Amino acid sequence: MRPGDVNRKAEYIPGSHKTEHHDRPRVIFLGPKAQHILLPYLLRPADAYCFSPREAEGK
Repeated sequence: MRPGDVNRKAEYIPGSHKTEHHDRPRVIFLGPKAQHILLPYLLRPADAYCFSPREAEGK
């Protein structure tokens, strides 16, 4: 997930997904709790990943 994949309507639209061969976008709606949790991660550059294994391990 990258900040650029989340739009202002709090919808996450992944670049690829397992049913993309049906030519329909995959839209994942983010509720208020998810928005609150993700906010600090969405303040990164649009092309940076929100979650990093290096950060999770504290290195």
